Amino acid sequence: MKEGIKSKVVLITGGSTGIGAEVARLLASQGAKVAIAARRKDKLDEVVAAIEAAGGMAKAYSLDVTDKK
Repeated sequence: MKEGIKSKVVLITGGSTGIGAEVARLLASQGAKVAIAARRKDKLDEVVAAIEAAGGMAKAYSLDVTDKK
């Protein structure tokens, strides 16, 4: 049974820029449903737009992992 990442849901923290954003793009291009989280919602929205424009699925969530609330 070799399905790989296709149709899996993946959560990536720090997904608004850099390595996190690139991993989100890569996994989405391989068929994963990507949830990306970070503090900068505007940057997250840019990554989601790029993923969706390429035919992938992604959602953005504003999150600060240092906030204990």
